[in-house]
Amino acid sequence: KYLLLVSYYIYIFIIKSNYDTVILLFYGDKDRLNVNIDNEKLFIKSEAKNCEFFCINITVAKIEVYLPENYENEIEIKNNYGDIEIDKFMNARIELQEDCGDVKIEEAKEVVVKNSYGDIKIGTIEKADIEESAGDVTVEKVENITVKNNYGDIHFKEVSSYLDVSDDCGNIKIDQANI
Repeated sequence: KYLLLVSYYIYIFIIKSNYDTVILLFYGDKDRLNVNIDNEKLFIKSEAKNCEFFCINITVAKIEVYLPENYENEIEIKNNYGDIEIDKFMNARIELQEDCGDVKIEEAKEVVVKNSYGDIKIGTIEKADIEESAGDVTVEKVENITVKNNYGDIHFKEVSSYLDVSDDCGNIKIDQANI
């Protein structure tokens, strides 16, 4: 019922599926992948090869996790480097911690995102709490949102209830607000 994914140097895709089971596809060195199920929690961990001083030809792995389209539990992802893309899960709570990479979430009930370097793009959500150090934040449609950004632009297309925004360096644009 709970998905936890911890990875280093990987691209992560969470995709909705017509199946009632979770499907995991991993593209990379299988010896660096660890999957465990404990108390209805799916734990997926992927580690990159150790790199000392100057590194070339490092392969970035890719994980695709297919979840039932009616998935309504928690998705928690911690990733050091690599993009994260999440499909439409309108009843799910999503918590992301990303050091370097872009984040894209199509639809969710609640979203908590902490990203250091990379853009954040969110479709339709009820509630969001976003912390961004350096990158743009774009949100299509949201009811309640809090955004703290240090360097980058913030753009809301539609906010319908609550908005708390701070940006140290960048533009803030709100197309429509009904608060």
